[in-house]
This record gives sequence, structure tokens and C-alpha cells, in this order.
Amino acid sequence: MAVLYIGGSPNNVNAMPDPKMRGLVVRLQDIDASSTGRAADGTMIRDRVVGGANAKRKLEIEWPPLRTQDARTVLQAVSNVFFYVKYPDPYTGDYRTARFYAGDREAPVYNVDANGILWEGIKYNLIER
Repeated sequence: MAVLYIGGSPNNVNAMPDPKMRGLVVRLQDIDASSTGRAADGTMIRDRVVGGANAKRKLEIEWPPLRTQDARTVLQAVSNVFFYVKYPDPYTGDYRTARFYAGDREAPVYNVDANGILWEGIKYNLIER
């Protein structure tokens, strides 16, 4: 079973090449209203609008060295403005599917040999919509 799936709908996600060891980090992010801030006496006033079980997720993903075909797969999977991702979620203890968008993508060339290009350290962040 793959660790990560990406696709155009919740029921149509495709397995991605596995990230490198320790290459998938799931972050839970609370979202605060613009009224959140410090009072004149320095006391924090927090108006959390999303948190707990509903916290937004940010996935930080990095792959081991990949040949061009797999590099193309992981980069093209996140080319749409929004897409669905199925991933293991530590908060729920199960796989979760949600809608995400991609941050900047990085794809450094590691080596060129008779078998083509080897890409090392392809990484990007996926941020829940």
C-alpha cells in the first residue's frame, strides 16, 4: 500500500511514489480570526476559528532520488489549482482525504547518466484549502 495518493476527486486518487524515510511531515494548523492579538496589558486575546479536530493540515513532502518518470508523476499530480490528497493522519489515526493546493515545488538535478536524469530532493508543501 502506498503512503500518499493524489487526484482530481476524493474517489479518484492515484498512488504516488513513496516519500523518502521521514519525508512526510503532517502539521496541524489552527486558524485565528484577524481579531486575535495582544491587549494593551500584553494579555493574549485569541479568536480561534479552526482548530482541534478541524485544524487545517500542511503536508511537507520530500522524495528520495527519482528517475524522470516518477519525478514527472509527483510534480504533475499537483499542477491543478486544487486537488485531493489521501494521506495517513496522526490526529485521526487513519487515512484522511482532503482538498489541498501546492506551495513552491523544488526539483534539483542530482546526476545524469546513461539511464537519464536522477532527481534528488524533490519536495513541496501541500496546504489544506
